[in-house]
Amino acid sequence: MFVPPDQGAVFFNIGSVPAAGTNFDYVVPASTRILLLGLSFTFATDANVANRLISIDIEDGSANRVLSSLQQTAMTASNIYQVFFAAYPQEEAYAISTELVRIGVFPPVLPLRSLWHIKSRCDGIQATDQFDNIYALAYQWIDPVV
Repeated sequence: MFVPPDQGAVFFNIGSVPAAGTNFDYVVPASTRILLLGLSFTFATDANVANRLISIDIEDGSANRVLSSLQQTAMTASNIYQVFFAAYPQEEAYAISTELVRIGVFPPVLPLRSLWHIKSRCDGIQATDQFDNIYALAYQWIDPVV
């Protein structure tokens, strides 16, 4: 089922902030579907020297990875990054006034079913690295009760 663009998109917080050093995991609520348009979050890196690469993984309700979208530029120690993932057919280079912004992409039509997961996966995550302000932009609808 596709939700026409004229029905509007919602911008919502996808849950509580995960513990330091861990990734976030949002589960699409039961009887709900979403068409994911974008994700936005901050990522604070601790002082440990390491390169961190974040991907967004989409898993179905049986823990099968359906999609993995990698953000291409490593994040380094002692910074706070604003990270965006957007539904766009290809990665674009943007002139941004700060180097502390990272942009990743995933397919432009990404419908998620009830109980599917939107997860971050950070390679090189350190014990006190922290995700925060995690928001999604999506079309959302309720499945009819059968």
